[in-house]
Amino acid sequence: MILALISLLLIIFSIYLGQYVPFVWPDEVLFFNPAFEWYQSGELKTTVLEGLIPGMEKYTLWMSPLYMILLGLSFHIWDASIANARMLSYFIGIIAIFQFHSFLKTELKIGMNKSFATIAAVYLLIDVLLFKVSHTSRMETLCILMGLTSIFSAYRCHYFKAGILLGLSILSHPFGVFYSLPIVYLWFEQKSISHFKTILFISIGSLIALLPWIIYIIPKLDLFIIQFGAQLARKRELFELFTQFDKIRIYFSGYYFPILKLISILIILYFGSISLGLIPKKRLRNMLVVWLIAMLIGFYSSSESWYVVHSTFPLAIFFILAAKERIWLKNSILAFQGFLFIFFIYSSCFQENVFTKTNQFNQKVLELSQGKNKIYSQLIPDPYFMLKEKNPNARVYEFIPGELSISSEFFQKTIESMDLFLFYDESLANSSIKELIYDNTKYKREEWEMDYQSKVPGKGPWKIFSYEKIQTESIEIR
Repeated sequence: MILALISLLLIIFSIYLGQYVPFVWPDEVLFFNPAFEWYQSGELKTTVLEGLIPGMEKYTLWMSPLYMILLGLSFHIWDASIANARMLSYFIGIIAIFQFHSFLKTELKIGMNKSFATIAAVYLLIDVLLFKVSHTSRMETLCILMGLTSIFSAYRCHYFKAGILLGLSILSHPFGVFYSLPIVYLWFEQKSISHFKTILFISIGSLIALLPWIIYIIPKLDLFIIQFGAQLARKRELFELFTQFDKIRIYFSGYYFPILKLISILIILYFGSISLGLIPKKRLRNMLVVWLIAMLIGFYSSSESWYVVHSTFPLAIFFILAAKERIWLKNSILAFQGFLFIFFIYSSCFQENVFTKTNQFNQKVLELSQGKNKIYSQLIPDPYFMLKEKNPNARVYEFIPGELSISSEFFQKTIESMDLFLFYDESLANSSIKELIYDNTKYKREEWEMDYQSKVPGKGPWKIFSYEKIQTESIEIR
């Protein structure tokens, strides 16, 4: 009952926040756009990258497609809006938490009270990072739902089902590959079925789930190598760029009071580790450890702050292990989680005044883009949805080629056709674009700043550097 009540309150709060908290991130545009195009035309294309990355005008091959297809299907039920897209992700997150709760309630019946499954679910429901990532139009919650259900199926020796769900997790996001590590442990550890049969069931199940995407890719393998390969290259560059300290900082960058959050997680891991014996089954005990390590490896290998959320689920089990015989720890951690969530509400709605500030920011973007047909946006918050609502005929392009290792010959013609460039930090502009817009005889530069101090992710003030193409009128000679 308490889980249902908290979930209902959080769903209402999620509806209230809409597209304002967290503010719209460029990634959301890149996932929403193919979903919307598929819903409208039946083609999974990314028009916001058309002419910037090869093949985007017809195919989206740079990301696993399941979430975008599911999002496109949802538009047959409700309006195609960013607020509804975020609600879909949050609903999936709620389902993942209840699936997690159901598994724990069954498996912790020996050695621990069933109420601890509810405590673990509450811990997740009021986790600020999990809430924010869930309330974002991304595929993390879908990947988590499929991934953890795959692990639970493998634990119960339903290996074919586990393989299908693992494939669906990978089909949601490539991070799903890391859910295979605890499944590999369960395969290696089990004794009731031959190892050959087990790996065969898992492999066939995964292949069945992935086969439609493989068939879709094969005729366009050259485009897949360019699109998906560019993404992998960027991940590799980030891995090499960040120091070990950077990776720790990124892990906690989504939380308020990150030092306190770090201390709380270390406490949970310490007491949870020494209390692992409360789980009587060695199979479950070791699976939990491998699961957490796998999620941390996944984050470490990419250093994307989005991926931190995958580790919150195994961490919730460590929390209830740590809290089983330490009432003071249980109350302290839950109180701290609750405080962070309340501070999140206060900070977003009152201290940061995000609703008013976002509207002011969007109004300035609207003024700059008035009468412009082709707009290249590298802004945070991303004004894409506002621009498409106010001026449906405008073509808005996203900046992602500036972060990928691809030749400028692919996008040079397209950027030269832009009427307006918008940046939140002009130093991050692609070198080819800089070369183009720094000619003050062809582009008029304007800088605008708004005082905004975001507590998370700590970016402020908001800035807009605009470069408007100077229209030259031909002079008639009489």
